[in-house]
Amino acid sequence: MSSQHAARARALTTSEAVLWRTESPGLRLPILVMVSLDATPDRDRLCQALEHAARTHPELRSHLAEGPLAVGRPRWTPVPDLDVRRHLRVIRHPKPDDVEQVLDLTRSLAETPFDPARPLWECLLLQGPGAGGSVLVFRVHHALADGRLIVRMLDTLCTDDDGSGAEQPRLRVVPPPCDTGERLLGSVPLLPVFAGAVLDGARRVACATARRLLDPLAPLPDALRAVPAAVRSGAAALMLPAPHSPALKGRSTQRELRIVDLPRTSLREAGRLVGGSTQDAFLTGVLGGLHHYHQAVGTAWPSVPMAVAAALPDGSGHRNGGNRFTGVRLAGPAGEPDPLRRLRAVHHAVRAARSGPLIDPDRLGPFSVLLAAAPGPAVRVLARQLTASDVHCTYVPGPGDRVRLAGVGVTAIRPFAPAVNCGFSVAMCSYDKTCAIGVNIDTEAVQHPDLLHSALVTGLREMTGLVDD
Repeated sequence: MSSQHAARARALTTSEAVLWRTESPGLRLPILVMVSLDATPDRDRLCQALEHAARTHPELRSHLAEGPLAVGRPRWTPVPDLDVRRHLRVIRHPKPDDVEQVLDLTRSLAETPFDPARPLWECLLLQGPGAGGSVLVFRVHHALADGRLIVRMLDTLCTDDDGSGAEQPRLRVVPPPCDTGERLLGSVPLLPVFAGAVLDGARRVACATARRLLDPLAPLPDALRAVPAAVRSGAAALMLPAPHSPALKGRSTQRELRIVDLPRTSLREAGRLVGGSTQDAFLTGVLGGLHHYHQAVGTAWPSVPMAVAAALPDGSGHRNGGNRFTGVRLAGPAGEPDPLRRLRAVHHAVRAARSGPLIDPDRLGPFSVLLAAAPGPAVRVLARQLTASDVHCTYVPGPGDRVRLAGVGVTAIRPFAPAVNCGFSVAMCSYDKTCAIGVNIDTEAVQHPDLLHSALVTGLREMTGLVDD
């Protein structure tokens, strides 16, 4: 008789709900990770690794449940009899080591919507002829995981069971706790729920205000104290830090993918030249690429709105756990021609931006509850204001040493973040001695993808050149 592994249904965090409802036919939000392997893994061993990861991360074996009309907080609902083989596709590819061909195939995954009736992830194994290498493409919806959680999931895949064939625990679904508030916002599929929540929130604030006026010495309720800070934070987050570049106009679902590899140590040492970090050098290199791109297309532009993902500490205290995203927007000095001066400017801009309001839907006080329950059209309007930028950047440190996945060696890990309301996104993951950078380009915004890629290579190598020369 098999043992059982307990998993609870849970409501999505506000961040997860926003990411889910931001998606539309005109915007897809998959995170793609391309893992290059030095051999082709045994399919049973790979499925065993996927099963191990799904037991460790419950969201991988949960589907997203919405009520009719998509109003109220959605829930992750466990799938007791998940078959990971249904999430793994194996394709024989003549040249899995040909990066350009693999990128072309991977591009279609960035444009394809997920089936919400199934867990929001899949794997594509590109298997070459003979005993050569292979590529595993891991695709997951951004509502299910952010970059840091993706790395943890990959780490779990790289510490799979030893292939002994021992029976693994089965998932035992535990009903969600009987929490009136959660059930109100998560399971009642009626349009009046959202309106009722708004009215109830207004009633609570009005009553608290009246009590305060009648008794000025009474303590201020937590919900009321949180309102001014939430309003200030939200208003500041809605302000665009710089005008959009005319060279990056237009938005679509059409994508092109490109990659850049840099030495990890050189990028870290470049950041230290100004007392900064690897991320500072990375962002500066991207802005250098935009500087060269603007020069090539004949457009002089001093600064661009840049969104930068900011990791929350593990002890953030969110009771549901799961995926939480936050970030800052800053005016990126794309017009600065000198790499070192640009690096100093970016270092100071990032420090200043992080000391200000964060784009964090989970920290908007009582408005977070309302935002998580809001219908998709309302969320998409707000999300466009919060995320609109010319470029989105994210950096997630990966394994410092070589690892193995399903018994074969991992030679490279290349991430691609969704291009959300921006001209292109740039994601970087460090692994072993390399920083691998994935560029996800909206071809409506970027009319010359190859030219942008070349400019980014130049800008990023300017950073490593500061310490390698």
